Amino acid sequence: MIVIGILASRADSASMTIARELLCVATGERPSGPLVDRYQLDDAELVVVDELHIDLESVDDRYTSSPAWIAVVSRHAGDTGPLLTAHFPGNIDRADYGGTPRMVPPACPRVLTAYLDAISEEVPAGYEVGIECTHHGPTETTTPILFVEVGSAEPQWGDRAAASAVATALWSIRSVPAYGSRQLVGLGGGHYAPRFERIIRDTSWDVGHIAPDWGLEELTTPALAPVLRGLFEASRAEYCLIEGDYPALDAAVSTLGFRVVGERWLRATSQLSIEVVDALSADLSPVDAGLVIGAATVDDPTEYRIIELSPSLLAECTVIDSERTVAAIEQVSVAYTLHAEGSTPTGELAIPADTSLETMLSTLDEVLAEKYDEVERTTDRIVLRRNVFDRAAANAIGIPEGPLFGRLAAGESIEFEGQLIDPADVTTERTVTYELPPHV
Repeated sequence: MIVIGILASRADSASMTIARELLCVATGERPSGPLVDRYQLDDAELVVVDELHIDLESVDDRYTSSPAWIAVVSRHAGDTGPLLTAHFPGNIDRADYGGTPRMVPPACPRVLTAYLDAISEEVPAGYEVGIECTHHGPTETTTPILFVEVGSAEPQWGDRAAASAVATALWSIRSVPAYGSRQLVGLGGGHYAPRFERIIRDTSWDVGHIAPDWGLEELTTPALAPVLRGLFEASRAEYCLIEGDYPALDAAVSTLGFRVVGERWLRATSQLSIEVVDALSADLSPVDAGLVIGAATVDDPTEYRIIELSPSLLAECTVIDSERTVAAIEQVSVAYTLHAEGSTPTGELAIPADTSLETMLSTLDEVLAEKYDEVERTTDRIVLRRNVFDRAAANAIGIPEGPLFGRLAAGESIEFEGQLIDPADVTTERTVTYELPPHV
């Protein structure tokens, strides 16, 4: 059982509204009188303080237990309308709103992901859900900490429905650990962080501290370099995504021993292990340069093999039926590559080592049969035959180019100078051969 800490402030009306609703959720009874300083619940400790929570020092000392993480229930102020939001506290540079300058406390990325999922299920009508960048105090804690908030003005701060949603969502995730197996730091973007929220929702990655775009260049200076390292350490992250073009910051992150990745890489590694994705990037193409993750999966780079189908074969199949062709390749591939224009497979595929390509090749046979009269496949090639209109044969008979050519090409017999001309008389067989790689 994970014991968590919950922190409420009497100086914050929304905080107190949420605290009352949380006690109701946890105990089944809503307190009628003033809240006392401490509540020992089954697997949580609620602490109520007089000070505004952003100004607190030594947050850990407020608890008699050693919570796995702390959730500060709070108000959100802004011009955003009704909003339920969450974020980690900390100061990238100055400390205009509590805490210590250039200090970020431990984040709890797995909790943020769980809370975002939970509050999205509970959100009352008229409210939006979002996350914010790292900002304000308190910073003096060694316990992972996040803020969960109701905003954005007085009518919402006293809204019991919104407070109940926050309380219910928070109570439902009290067994979630602070960290998962994959977390990253966010660098860039504005105060609100829709891109990083999308990453949380759509990938297997959790997001820790998010430093907004103002002041990012300063993170590359010697004065703020420790803060940059601190963002990673406080998030237990080895990876970051940078929103915007900051080459100096990219270099600074790499110098510290961390890795800058893109959103496509994050999505790819949500389907396959990092080791497999990195191996595929080396064997085929980087994720941001045309690598597409397929439907087949492997657990280790030794479990796939690279084959190369004829690019001309795939190009022809794509022209005939792009959707079926790409779907057939996707189904059998761990990954494949696309041409620069981004629609036609190049022919390079990574497939599980023990996979047969018979199903894919059968589908390609069917696609090709839409154009060719005969499709013959052997172990090493595909031979295509098609009867086509022979202009030279028609010219030899003396038939003038024009409508009669069109009728013959369409398979219609014609009469020319008293002679019946059958389409077979002016038809020739065209053969196209595509080689197959060995052992497909």
